[in-house]
Amino acid sequence: MRGSAKSARILPHASSATSGERTSPHNLEAERSVLGAILVDNSFLAAADVLSKDDFFRDAHQRVFLAIRALADQEAVIDLVSLRDELQRRGDLAEVGGPAYVASLVDGVPHGTNVHYYARLLRECSTLRVLIAHLNGVRELAYTRQTDLIDDAVRDLAIAAADVSASRNGTRAEAPVLLNMAQVQRQEVRWLWTNRLALGAMTILAAEPGIGKSWLSLEIAARLTTNRELPGGPTFGEGIDVLIMAAEDAPETTIRSRLQSLGADMRRVHVFFDKVRRGQREAVRLADSAVIERAAAETGAKLLIIDPMNSFMTGDSYSDVDVRKVLTPLVRIARSRDLSILGLMHQTKNTASQAIYRTLGSIGFNGIARVVLNVVTDKDDPRRRWLITIKNNLGHVSDDRDGIAYSLSRNRLVWDASQRVDYDALLNAQTIGRDAPEQVTAAEFLQALLNDDREKWPLNAAATIDMARRNGISPPALQRARRNLGIQSRKHGFGKQAEWRWYKPRAPRQSPKEHALPLRARSSRS
Repeated sequence: MRGSAKSARILPHASSATSGERTSPHNLEAERSVLGAILVDNSFLAAADVLSKDDFFRDAHQRVFLAIRALADQEAVIDLVSLRDELQRRGDLAEVGGPAYVASLVDGVPHGTNVHYYARLLRECSTLRVLIAHLNGVRELAYTRQTDLIDDAVRDLAIAAADVSASRNGTRAEAPVLLNMAQVQRQEVRWLWTNRLALGAMTILAAEPGIGKSWLSLEIAARLTTNRELPGGPTFGEGIDVLIMAAEDAPETTIRSRLQSLGADMRRVHVFFDKVRRGQREAVRLADSAVIERAAAETGAKLLIIDPMNSFMTGDSYSDVDVRKVLTPLVRIARSRDLSILGLMHQTKNTASQAIYRTLGSIGFNGIARVVLNVVTDKDDPRRRWLITIKNNLGHVSDDRDGIAYSLSRNRLVWDASQRVDYDALLNAQTIGRDAPEQVTAAEFLQALLNDDREKWPLNAAATIDMARRNGISPPALQRARRNLGIQSRKHGFGKQAEWRWYKPRAPRQSPKEHALPLRARSSRS
């Protein structure tokens, strides 16, 4: 639109959406200006984040806006050519006025600083239209004396009025999305693997590094692609497609050979770890929920394996807020697409903690997962592994209080369902005969730093605590171990530039008498 933002005005436009003889509030020039600005510069799409289809008055503009949103979800460049093709694909090109009208949208595009103003103007017009509709509804009920419906209508009117007020303040009033349980149809949980992998939910598979989590996940994929039974449950009923996000293993040298030895249907396995954004390949992250959903849709996958989850995280893996912010959209995708997600996680070797708290990262990983599985090594046979369930919010926990044994032999997993061990006894066996293992681990961690000639002392305390935390050592345990080893902590600097540093312990002073004593005598006295 030519001129400044202040020149925007509500223009009369013939429409069936009228109140009496008046036309509903709208501004077609502002609508064209917002759409045109996005076509000229895709960065203006951010200004349209506050808008929805209903904020556009003209049907053609609604269709164009939906096409632009579809292109944005595909992370495609949005211009006249791509928009025309998308409208053609959706069958809307003729409905909006053909290629000529699409091309006309870029005529008279306003200055960039005005786009946000026009977006707010469209939102205000749409909320005013909603308010008018509710007012007309209340008036009609009053005229027809339908008093039993007036209370609900007045309540809806108050909500609409709040939306108008919020719109004028540059915000949108929030409203709860309520679900009445009387209208909810009960559904049974559908399992890919009974009590372990549920459709529409996330399962965490955690184990210490090097124990064979990836082998196990590929065994699961191989059996599900070929509709073979997994221990403890019937077959799913048909072979399924599996999507794998792999960060540590190469598809050509590792994943392919393992899947082949495990008997997978290669046609049903799809691996991806990159995305294309504006013609450039980039590493995919768990935060790229739209990309992941598109991959699931294009492959028809029923199982998504993420190996390991930490490698695909954005933000702080130890922050519950960051973890839930990333994983919540994935869980919604799982529910909407009837997809099962299997996320692999590393565990610390700190067996003093309960297994569910040993996963590297925030407890939010295990919190948002509906099932948490743990793989441990048999204390009597290092070649044998036990798969145990440490959390199950969907199945019958009593069915999973014991583990299922398996071993890896000649690049194949051999299950031994007849071998079972008590769940609690298996986990408790890891802590027998050990005194404060986390404290020992913390002391060993610091002792390794003391013995490492490459480490330059003094150490930055904050960096050392963070490094220890990522190795599964809590800050309190590290501080206790520091004091026990005699490592000194001193503050350097002032104000915001101040930092704490850790210094190597000083050699203990000896009295003259102690120096005179033979070594054996000194040792016997200590």
